[in-house]
Amino acid sequence: MKFSKDSSSTVTVYSRQGSFQARAYHLTCSLCGNQYWQSYTEKKTADQLNHREYYKSAINDRYFMTTRATAFESQYVREIIVDCELGRSFEDVAERFNRLYASSGERGHIHKTRVEDAFFVHTLITHTNDNISVHIDNVSNRPVFDDVCDSVIEDVFKSGSPWLKHKCETAGCSEGFIMCDGNEKLSRRICAAPRQSYKFTKNMPSVVTRCGNSPVFGGAHKKPSKYCENHLHLDSDEPLRKKILLTVNLPDQYVSTRIVDIASDLPSNEYTSMHIACKKAANITHYHDRTAGIMAIVRPCGIVIDWREMYTCESSSQLFVQLLKVMDEEGSNVKFVGYDRACEFAPFLRNLKKKGNVGAEKLLEAEYLVDKFHIKGHTTSSCNPYHPECEFHPSLPKFSEISTVNTECAEQCFSWLKRFKNIVKYMTASRFRFFLHVVIDAHNKNLEKKRSRN
Repeated sequence: MKFSKDSSSTVTVYSRQGSFQARAYHLTCSLCGNQYWQSYTEKKTADQLNHREYYKSAINDRYFMTTRATAFESQYVREIIVDCELGRSFEDVAERFNRLYASSGERGHIHKTRVEDAFFVHTLITHTNDNISVHIDNVSNRPVFDDVCDSVIEDVFKSGSPWLKHKCETAGCSEGFIMCDGNEKLSRRICAAPRQSYKFTKNMPSVVTRCGNSPVFGGAHKKPSKYCENHLHLDSDEPLRKKILLTVNLPDQYVSTRIVDIASDLPSNEYTSMHIACKKAANITHYHDRTAGIMAIVRPCGIVIDWREMYTCESSSQLFVQLLKVMDEEGSNVKFVGYDRACEFAPFLRNLKKKGNVGAEKLLEAEYLVDKFHIKGHTTSSCNPYHPECEFHPSLPKFSEISTVNTECAEQCFSWLKRFKNIVKYMTASRFRFFLHVVIDAHNKNLEKKRSRN
């Protein structure tokens, strides 16, 4: 390896004392053209795309560079991360810096995109505990973190959340109570491709979902579209008639590979269980240009043990898939499941069990109840404590073990989570999932610290 002469460029450094100009030196290999900067290596690959590999050690240096023209004081980036975890948007963090610390002149001010890049570089290195490699967008010259975000989230979902086995002294937590609920506020824009129906194998329910990719937002060199890059061909009038083979990560004993028909209509039995439940199909909100939010599973102490995106609406089949993953985890200790639509979900499981579904049989080992707040609006006999067929009211004797449990833990968690709704609204799918993973994990760790102090 041979290096040409050192060269330098002007870099703007952002710190808690303000912004200032500095000189950044780098080496260039005369054989391959790779450039070696303080915090990363930049190289052009065979596909003619610029790639940047950030060093794992960079976040421990006093200053680290996100681009050749931008550097941050490491301590200030940690402050940025805490601000974002508390609900400040990247734009608000930038505005706060510009009011308090920025030096005079336009170059001393920070833009929200620089704050966002610093957040993702630092948190991705922290979560992977390794170097991260990203490609550089040829138009904006910004790093694209989507592939790394996908890799982190895929590992999290495959290995299972470390919070699944959480237990504490909070009423209901060690007794095995969890609360499931959907939050429609935490949504993002998605591709307008047709809804997709998972054709499950024998004795499995159908799950209706959508393409989860972000639409093409457009810009100075790109035309906007309501479709993502993979579905831009749908802008034409040609009918779409093809099937896609899809594999979903679920416990092997419950489900295997199945076919997705993206040209078919919704299955007619998607809401077959709703006629016996308190919430009618007409009251279910369907989303077409954005996701339906997230489904979260929360312990009574406030710890979020699992969450997933919802793409069409909150449905029993989606919760079925999610609960399988949770209850299949050894030591998850789930005996009671609270859900505001338990009177719909439990009959849905029984219907699957009659068809020989082993996953439904496993989920029915738990007892299901409606939370204390929503039960007031339920009208069927299964939710009426004075009716002999009642089985989901939280005041029933079979729930005496958790009579003091906080069944509103999910709603209380959502009152905290909704502060992020404007931050994630226009994020890509990859950034959305990774960002929520970071803030929810930080929230859980903070609750643990508070409990240990008490």
